[in-house]
Amino acid sequence: MKEGYIESEYSIMWIENGIGYQSYKPGINITLEIAKQMVKDRIQSFNGIARPVFVDIRSLKSIDAASRRYFASKEAGELILAGAIYLASPLARWAGNVFLNIDVPITPAKLFTDKDKALEWLERFKYNN
Repeated sequence: MKEGYIESEYSIMWIENGIGYQSYKPGINITLEIAKQMVKDRIQSFNGIARPVFVDIRSLKSIDAASRRYFASKEAGELILAGAIYLASPLARWAGNVFLNIDVPITPAKLFTDKDKALEWLERFKYNN
């Protein structure tokens, strides 16, 4: 059952089986303003409960450096136990690797091209609350 459903012009978020989901809308160009709104929406969706999160960035068009740094910050990591980043394109893989290796998120994060493997990895973090 889906809970905490929030849809904005940038993404769709919900909670299912103890995992938070965020799916970026097609062709999104993330700026710092958009990144901050996405975090605000996620915190509202999570309703005060820390969770692992599955982020589908396959539709990402671009993300600026300020947004990548922000997503790696303590503020943006609020209520995130771990993050599985689901991607497909070379641009998304590049952005994901930059995020993981340069901006270094404060919570465990990993890139995936296989949704089932991503969700399996997140399972181990579900009860770290």
